Amino acid sequence: MANIPRQSKGRSVSSVDIAELDELLGPPPLLPNESLVDYEGLKARLRAKVAPRDVIEEIWLRDILDLQWEVLRMRRLKARLLGNSSPAGLESLLLRRVPHHAREKLVEAWGRGDKEAMKEVLQILKQMGLNMDDVDAHSLLKRLDPLERIDRMISQAEARRNSALREIEKAREATAKRMMSALSDEEPPPRPVKDQGASE
Repeated sequence: MANIPRQSKGRSVSSVDIAELDELLGPPPLLPNESLVDYEGLKARLRAKVAPRDVIEEIWLRDILDLQWEVLRMRRLKARLLGNSSPAGLESLLLRRVPHHAREKLVEAWGRGDKEAMKEVLQILKQMGLNMDDVDAHSLLKRLDPLERIDRMISQAEARRNSALREIEKAREATAKRMMSALSDEEPPPRPVKDQGASE
């Protein structure tokens, strides 16, 4: 008889040796500044949600995990790239309104978070009829090409992740159909019903 995973608290439990499979699939795809604890936490949450039933689903789960980690990384890097471009966006706005040397010093101090510089920048922007949204808009323009490339990478990773999720769903549907077919084969044929009128 096939070794069917037992049910526990309403969900399937994989009989796969997780540690052995992790070793086979290789180490997590982490950058030096990324947290193994965070990665393992995401893995635990996904495992609880997906509840893989066999080795194939375990491999798909790893694909889903790594792709979701990549999506999170790209979103984080996108935000960092946009944030780091803020001084360039501000300098672009102040280009014709503040002398070169004073502009460089002001933007550099503003980028460090100097309170006086930040206050001065807000005053200058107000005089120009602008605000920080205009700085963000100019910052976006400065990094539009790399940001668009990151968006494409995010979309591709999300599509591959969703494809892996669909594979799990299709595999489970196919398994359910096979089990229904097997069960129907085991059912005895219906007993014929006696014609009461023929016996009278």
